[in-house]
Amino acid sequence: MAGFRVEEASAVFGIPGNVRPLAIVAIGPVLDNYDGAEESTVERDHAPRQRPALGDIAFTERWGNSYSG
Repeated sequence: MAGFRVEEASAVFGIPGNVRPLAIVAIGPVLDNYDGAEESTVERDHAPRQRPALGDIAFTERWGNSYSG
């Protein structure tokens, strides 16, 4: 991805004016190819994580429409 236009993204997705999108993330399958990666990177990527519920941080189509996966 080469970037995005903040104002256009805010308008298209109905993001409130007091929120500024900083990044857009492409979501897809995770590949398991660690050829050439440092061992610390492999360990970090495989470590257990505690994450907020996806619906609390990701929205679909418009701000506030929780993404359910």
